[in-house]
Amino acid sequence: MALLRLLPAALCVVQARAALKTNSLISAKDFFESSELHDAATRTLLSASQEPVDQEMVRAHVVEGFKSLAAANPGILAEVGNLTRVQKTALLSAVKLLNNFTLKHTGGRRLSIGDENATSTYIFHSIDADGNRGTGELGSFGKMSVSEVTIAQGPSGISFTVGPPVAGMFLISGRMTVTSRNSDGISGKIKAGFVNLHSTLSGTWHSEGVGLNSTLHI
Repeated sequence: MALLRLLPAALCVVQARAALKTNSLISAKDFFESSELHDAATRTLLSASQEPVDQEMVRAHVVEGFKSLAAANPGILAEVGNLTRVQKTALLSAVKLLNNFTLKHTGGRRLSIGDENATSTYIFHSIDADGNRGTGELGSFGKMSVSEVTIAQGPSGISFTVGPPVAGMFLISGRMTVTSRNSDGISGKIKAGFVNLHSTLSGTWHSEGVGLNSTLHI
């Protein structure tokens, strides 16, 4: 199931490159067939597993999955054309980070008391799989990456931004929905837009506690 979610996400990100006119280094088809992409996807799937699995078996499924996806979408890959080195690096980072974001609650929360239409605001820091603060290539600017996550929960739903803003804009922003809530915590779906990718990615999230004022995993 994880592979089925990962492959369409990769295709959507690659498809977003079609509108960019840049010097080419690798074709979209060759990128789908590259060992770098297969290795990155394999590592992501292995990190998502809750129990020991055969790494070679997982990689074989990854290779076959991308091969089948490329064969089923030749028109899209042809339309995308070629990717630059920067685009290739960003796409590989996106695949590597699809399962690796943790939001550590800072304890900061703002709430307008006495207003039924009030918005609760929660402050987090984004942490990667190695425990470092940041968002990698997805939120990079210069030698740094954005990491200050603000989640706003109000009558219209849950939205978030990852700052600080760069040139007046948030490099990562989006919305979250709640699909399940019980005594163990809450979980749902998330859709984020990435300025550096000129695209969006969708996924799931869950909390360690019963509310948003706890650690969140994406």
